Amino acid sequence: MFNVLIVDDEKFERDGIKYLLSKCNFNVSVTEAQNGKEALDYLLHHEVDILITDIRMPIMDGISLVKSLRKHNESLKIVISSAYGEFEYAKKAIELGVEHYILKPVDIEEFIDVIRKVFSSCEAGRMEKERREKLLAGYHRSIKYEKEQIMLDLIHGASVDVPMKTRMRQSDFDYQYNCFQLILIQVNFKIFDSMAYRLENDLHIMIQTQYDHVNLNEYQSVILLKSHHMLAHSELLEIGNRIQQFFTNNDLTAAWIVFGRSVNKIEDLHDAYIDMETMLDYHLFGHGEGSLLFVDQFYVKEEQPSPTMNRYLEDIKGLIRFRNLKEGKRRISMFFDELQEGNHFSSIYVKHLCVEIIKEICANYPIHAHKFQSVIRDVYLIRTPADIKKIIYTLLENEDSDTTNDNIDQNRKVIQEVVDLIAKQYNQDICLDSIASGVHLSPSYLSHLFKKETGENMVKYITSIRLKEASHYLRNTNMKIVDISKEVGFSNLPYFCTLFKNYYGLTPAKYRERVE
Repeated sequence: MFNVLIVDDEKFERDGIKYLLSKCNFNVSVTEAQNGKEALDYLLHHEVDILITDIRMPIMDGISLVKSLRKHNESLKIVISSAYGEFEYAKKAIELGVEHYILKPVDIEEFIDVIRKVFSSCEAGRMEKERREKLLAGYHRSIKYEKEQIMLDLIHGASVDVPMKTRMRQSDFDYQYNCFQLILIQVNFKIFDSMAYRLENDLHIMIQTQYDHVNLNEYQSVILLKSHHMLAHSELLEIGNRIQQFFTNNDLTAAWIVFGRSVNKIEDLHDAYIDMETMLDYHLFGHGEGSLLFVDQFYVKEEQPSPTMNRYLEDIKGLIRFRNLKEGKRRISMFFDELQEGNHFSSIYVKHLCVEIIKEICANYPIHAHKFQSVIRDVYLIRTPADIKKIIYTLLENEDSDTTNDNIDQNRKVIQEVVDLIAKQYNQDICLDSIASGVHLSPSYLSHLFKKETGENMVKYITSIRLKEASHYLRNTNMKIVDISKEVGFSNLPYFCTLFKNYYGLTPAKYRERVE
């Protein structure tokens, strides 16, 4: 469909052109104006494909209208329909890029032929615009991909040689800065693929300085800050807090955010990244979820095998061997408590100890080899003690029916407690972390347990409760939509309206109209 604006001070002239357009079944949406001033006001605020205008009109004539328009819109197709055929008018029209000049009274066949040509020109213009937009979008995707590859190469130790600098220039990867600083974001769930668009959209608000960004995998994302001076510790704290707030606002898992040391040369990013990975590795059990960590405040403690941990390990292996699973689980719990209290253990050392326990379980119970490999892979991907402990407990519970039945009952009680809590506090600032803390479980384990027991994702469940309450208010009260949004726990009205429409298929306003 094309949008057509007809401008003429005579109504019967406008009606005549509208009649011809409808008679020939042109797929158009028609708007009218009585003079050039009225038309110009409309054209500056609305999208129009074709302008059909008279010349002689009060307030602003057609030639003046076209002159004003060409300052703002060179692609608009313009047809002049006028009773004045003087050479001077035609000359001005040609100079202003008018498509056609039709004399009144209008010859019907000539008019239809002209309009068809103009429509064909519009269609060709649209197709060319779409082609250019697709090419531009493809170019931007290619540039974005190359920037990400450059970042990956730099943090993994690639040389900043002539070919690398050429790649940087070609992809507009600006490296002419005095200070570079990496931020590593680590989460416990596979979210960076699914939420990449949301994160990229909000990063410029959170960072507020020059940066580049790449997702390393589903669990990790890296931001490269670029500036001409070293950012103050307080500035970095503000950035870290804004990133944490992003995860909180989107009901996502809390994150570890590691700030690397500032370097003056971009080729030093690899060493800075290694320091960050090392720091994160040693702080696996030393900090709660959602920590801000700074490499320049960290030093590696000399790691020695712990006699206490070795004793726990041998006790646990013996209890598993003799199938005393109840006492074995108690010792495993004590083992993890000791790990969390002694944050000088690196994740590699901790995972090595846990793998030894898993090997003992697999050696004494009929567990298939492919499952063993899958469990070991999961252990080395996990970043929290609660999730590793859960894996070990799951292996033991599969061999202990009494324990399993007890756990099922306990799990159901916990989930019912969570459901009751959500029903009472859905309109407050609740999230997975706060609920997990209330029932003394890790967020990741509670999320898994909730999904297992109810078949639903907890964040989506909370959202559905809020939206159902919102629909109740819309049906039964005259409250303003903004007040309803706040009443059910959404402080951001546009976000509430988007969720409501996705859930019910209608905006809150349309929903209220329909039920009324």
